[in-house]
Amino acid sequence: MNSVLICESKGRGPIKNIGDYIQSIAQKQFWEGNDEGYLEREELKLTRTDIPINVIMNGWFMWEPTQFPPPSNVNPFYISFHLTPSKEAEFFTDETISHLKKHEPIGARDLNTMQLMQKYGIKSYFSGCLTLTLNKTYYNQSHNGGVIFCEPFIEMGATESFGKIMRKIKAAFYWVLHPQKMQKLYRRYSKCDSPTTLKQFIFKMLEVSCFYQVYSERFSDDILFTAEYVSHLVDNYITNQEKFKIADNLLRKYSEAKLVVTSRIHAGLPCLAFETPTVFITSKVLSDTDTIRMGGRFGGLLEFFNYYTYYKGVLSCDNNSLPNRITLSTIPSNPNKYKEYQVLLKREVQSFVENCKV
Repeated sequence: MNSVLICESKGRGPIKNIGDYIQSIAQKQFWEGNDEGYLEREELKLTRTDIPINVIMNGWFMWEPTQFPPPSNVNPFYISFHLTPSKEAEFFTDETISHLKKHEPIGARDLNTMQLMQKYGIKSYFSGCLTLTLNKTYYNQSHNGGVIFCEPFIEMGATESFGKIMRKIKAAFYWVLHPQKMQKLYRRYSKCDSPTTLKQFIFKMLEVSCFYQVYSERFSDDILFTAEYVSHLVDNYITNQEKFKIADNLLRKYSEAKLVVTSRIHAGLPCLAFETPTVFITSKVLSDTDTIRMGGRFGGLLEFFNYYTYYKGVLSCDNNSLPNRITLSTIPSNPNKYKEYQVLLKREVQSFVENCKV
């Protein structure tokens, strides 16, 4: 029996990151319709069947380390595996180390996960992310769609520093000085996340003007005011079928886009697979202070992208790979470094799938 690993996580609140389902679609395409059901990542030990289950184990591990490793009837293939560093002590039990050694080498999604595996004597290599193979299913050579912004980082957190407060004050005045421009951008920017209360409305107004102040330094108005703004956050209580449909629709959009700007790796990496021009936005805030996503989450992956780094209200280009300001006529081509990992991923996963047929 072939199963697809999913992360439904209905007990974790009303919001779901659809990136988990994009990772599951990357698995499904290799089974070519020969998969039968789902295996929940956060309930692996609750799997109750004597039937052997083949499963590609890629993705983010995990909220509940006590649910790892899977039972003996599961035949796992570990590739594009990410372990969040905050769970290291809980995750690496004697049972888990023994299990992973049985199934080594472990394909790590990032360099930090590879180093963690090696720290515990587990053979591991950097594989990159399985979403780099999504061109196997989704590909559009023309890229004649529009520009898409998928949640590019903007600092609007609750913890206030003097700099953040000043940026919000400046943002409020921006609405006074440029009301028509801000209203036009607000209508586009808020389509994917419409506020329902006065507090949310005011917050969104400030977010839009903060966004414009930062991103207009690097992107022309013909990009910012014609772009589609999308989100990977969806209702967590819809069905799996509905979540897969949303993920499928997003991937089709990305495959047709003229340009995608994002801080979501499961928007950015599929876009590389589709050869859609992509600009990734990283941040010292994301990498240094987020206890779930810190510690080298982008290690080895960031180099695949043209990218800007957000810091204190400024986007800087560390590797000088981008023009000073991107317009519709100066959209940059992607680097090619990811392609060797795309080939590796397809070869390794296809080999596992073929062995499952024997």
